[in-house]
Amino acid sequence: MLPLAFHPEVHAEVDDAFRWYQNERAGLGIEFMQALDEVFARLQRHPKISRIVYQDVRRVMPKRFPYVVFYRPLSDRVEIVAVQHARRDPSAWRSRL
Repeated sequence: MLPLAFHPEVHAEVDDAFRWYQNERAGLGIEFMQALDEVFARLQRHPKISRIVYQDVRRVMPKRFPYVVFYRPLSDRVEIVAVQHARRDPSAWRSRL
């Protein structure tokens, strides 16, 4: 199982989404975080589970939530590049590479 590494901006993206969902309905932010945790655990076990979308970056979506996790499976870790709403510009994270 590979460790995860997060781009510094990912934490703010996840925090913003968590707060938004919590404001919509108490507990929904926690459900969002659980869905992300499931994605992260799956990526650690099977990092090449999805197809390449740009260079060596792949994407996967959590269940129930319209968010996309962009990531790179490397030899020693899985690098989470971005966690963004699916309606955002899909190339917005590319400057992080």
